[in-house]
Amino acid sequence: NYVKMEIVRSVLKSQISQNPVSSLGLRLDGTLDDIVSNVIKEVLAQEGMNQSKAAKRLGISRSTMWRKLREH
Repeated sequence: NYVKMEIVRSVLKSQISQNPVSSLGLRLDGTLDDIVSNVIKEVLAQEGMNQSKAAKRLGISRSTMWRKLREH
């Protein structure tokens, strides 16, 4: 027996809409700017609010990180 791709997509789509929180605890139901801001805040928290470490881990400069947080 095989599960068709359409069924998998349908089930996954319904699961995401019912549970907008990722396995990492990040909300995925907002705008892209909301999601980016949440990711940056989470990485900052995980890095003990060390801006340099968080920016390095994200692959962006500190100024880019703060600009993205301010934009939101």
